[in-house]
Amino acid sequence: MAEVVERRTRAVAIAGHSIFSLLLPVPVVTFTGALLTDFVYTQSENLMWSNFSAWMILAGLIVGFVAGIFLLIDFGRNAVARTAAGYISLFFFLAAWIVEVFNMLIHNQDGWTSVVPAGIILSIIATLLIWIAGWLYRPALVVAEP
Repeated sequence: MAEVVERRTRAVAIAGHSIFSLLLPVPVVTFTGALLTDFVYTQSENLMWSNFSAWMILAGLIVGFVAGIFLLIDFGRNAVARTAAGYISLFFFLAAWIVEVFNMLIHNQDGWTSVVPAGIILSIIATLLIWIAGWLYRPALVVAEP
């Protein structure tokens, strides 16, 4: 019982869940959506799809930045999070975020070069990294029920 109380008092949480676990789905969805809209752009060549990708990447970067801050706070406050799986998940999360920063720079170019080939390759890499980070994320940061 003492372990449950320690988890509850040490993790930054809302409604019994760490804030990181609440924010993590946003970058997963937006980075995946950017990849999908990149593929659509390569088939349609309508610049609107490239703009959608850039907006989704930006949204994922902003929310991912905030989520990353809470993840680092939880790592500092919660010894349960500092496991091998936790560090690996942190690595993949940060790697995906960094790849998407470069992807955003690529997507800010004009026309076809904003997606093909570098933009779509970076989107694939970042999507795989964020999926791995989400898959490896353990409920160690999830706080016990209030």
